[in-house]
Amino acid sequence: MVMNTIAKRIMAISLCVVAIAMLIALISSAEVYAEELDSGQAGDCQWAYYYNKSGKYVIHINGMSEGDGRIPDYTMVSGESTAPWTKYRNQVDEVSFSNVKEIGNYAFRDFTKISHVYIEGVRRIGDHAFYACSGLRYIQVHGDNCIIQDDAFNECWSNDHVMDLVELEGVKSLGYEAFGEVDCKELDLGEGLESIGNGCFYCNEALTNVFIPKSCTFIDERAFIGCDKLTDVCVANPSCMIKEYAFDKDYVKAIFGFAGSTAETYAHQKGIQFVPIGNLGTGTFDLSDGNASIQYRDPASPDFPVFSSIQALLMDGQIIEWGDAGLGYLDLDKDGNADISYDMDDKNMLWFSVLSERSVGGAISFTLSDEAIKNIETNVTPFYETLIFELPKLDNPMTVSPKTATVKYSRLKKKAQTLKVSKVLTIKNAKGTKSFKKLKGNKKITINRTSGKVTVKKGLKKGSYKVKVKVQASGDDMYKASAWKEAVFTIKVK
Repeated sequence: MVMNTIAKRIMAISLCVVAIAMLIALISSAEVYAEELDSGQAGDCQWAYYYNKSGKYVIHINGMSEGDGRIPDYTMVSGESTAPWTKYRNQVDEVSFSNVKEIGNYAFRDFTKISHVYIEGVRRIGDHAFYACSGLRYIQVHGDNCIIQDDAFNECWSNDHVMDLVELEGVKSLGYEAFGEVDCKELDLGEGLESIGNGCFYCNEALTNVFIPKSCTFIDERAFIGCDKLTDVCVANPSCMIKEYAFDKDYVKAIFGFAGSTAETYAHQKGIQFVPIGNLGTGTFDLSDGNASIQYRDPASPDFPVFSSIQALLMDGQIIEWGDAGLGYLDLDKDGNADISYDMDDKNMLWFSVLSERSVGGAISFTLSDEAIKNIETNVTPFYETLIFELPKLDNPMTVSPKTATVKYSRLKKKAQTLKVSKVLTIKNAKGTKSFKKLKGNKKITINRTSGKVTVKKGLKKGSYKVKVKVQASGDDMYKASAWKEAVFTIKVK
């Protein structure tokens, strides 16, 4: 039994040694397998063409420290780019960049096997730079105020697949047909984009919705023409110039935008449904116990309102906290700043910051904070950038009660007597300007409509006189106008 145990251990050790030896052999062969095939200099960049450990052909371009990281502009000769690596275009599986700031014209035209382009810190992508790269599945440009020029990614489509994502962050402008005939499921246009060129995204046959950020001031003609699945468009900049035929009225079913915006004008001109954003919904707060209900519209189904209840804790006229699984919470701290979290289907969390601190008698407006823009999940389109809750004014707490005032007959014989309103009425907690009106009583007793002063005219005989009046307070930013309050006060002439 002992010998069997020892034998098993020896065998196990032997197997481990063999396995380690095989692993070392594999690692050694992998290192030999990685082979540089060609290299050179392009502008102030160095490039290398090699066969990597994963068995893929790669072109890597590195900006030299003494240069500006510019890949030069190339031209077309006999139907091919003059870039030095063009001869490998049908073999290259990957293209990668380090410290590259500019990618010149025609640099990677017709590289049909590359599937993913990721470029960080780039300032310019030239004309036709990635034209007809039909194998692309992902395009991610994280630029530095980047300009993407005409036809840069035009005709990067294939009958075999649909591109998953085009993500443009830090991109300033998009040129003529820059992404024409690029069929992508998701288009992420980051904040900072200022202009979208003529035909920029024409004939994208996979895109269903697009959010155009508030930084965008210009959308040229044909920008989204021929996008036959694009049904919903949101334009966040209320003054963005939208040129003729920017969107295809035959396909777009709804344009989201702010009321009174150029997006609304465009939608009405083209006979497209306009869905206002900025006012998330309507609702009221019962300020006595903080309960409320809000109706808002889901951007994915604008025709179907969704209801959510909110509970709010109010103190000194300010909402200091609210919470509910339906909408989220607001937490007002000592410096007056506040946040709302808006949880949609337990997946998407948007953070809002307060624009206005008015909590009653008007509207509170919230807008997406910088944190929200940075942390928003990639599958979320923030249709509702601004959120407004209309809060009702409080009921005016004014109370009115009558009093009895005495006037000396000896003085009244000489001239009329004037009494302050406080002599005949006790008015408490009136919010706003008070108004007075006499309803019944002796003609020689009058009341001023604005001051409430009571005048007892000369000649009134001794006796007791009852006067019926009504009082109203106009209200203010926090309180409604009160209902008219009636009271009957007494004037005694002795």
